[in-house]
Amino acid sequence: MRAIIILIIVAFANILHFNINAYGIKKMALPFVLAVIASNLSFSLIEIVQNFSYQLTKALIDPAREGFSSLSLGIGSIAPMTFIIMILNPVFMAFFLLILIIVVFIVMTILGFLMIIQPGVVGVLAILAPVAIILGVFPPTHSIFNKWLNLLFNWIFMLPASLFIFYLMWVVSFAKTP
Repeated sequence: MRAIIILIIVAFANILHFNINAYGIKKMALPFVLAVIASNLSFSLIEIVQNFSYQLTKALIDPAREGFSSLSLGIGSIAPMTFIIMILNPVFMAFFLLILIIVVFIVMTILGFLMIIQPGVVGVLAILAPVAIILGVFPPTHSIFNKWLNLLFNWIFMLPASLFIFYLMWVVSFAKTP
């Protein structure tokens, strides 16, 4: 509705021969109209990107599960070496294993928490989409649009990216050395 009012004001300014070139309204009219159309389609566009992310997640879930199990096997495979080090220096080895377990636990806990809140954050970003797209047209607020777009893509593709890391663990664990 506001977009229509702004376009009517621009039309009347043209009819009444106001000097609107000085303010760049003519230059901004087409990008503004395109932004209004894009903001009306924003939920559909976000849904398309989310569906693509879902398909990536579906494709990576089984290899990532294998990668996570290979991580567990990899940690278990260093047990003989750790036993030798434990005999030589038991305090150092106990400290090393404790740090390793704590780091893996913290990373997995944070990743799990982020996966739990991801749908809510993407929902809020989708609600803000029409405003962010309109703000992307105007030069002073274009940086806000860029921040919103980066946040949206980071949150949507977080799960496929983390699954891809686990998939790479699986690939590396079965890589043949020459």
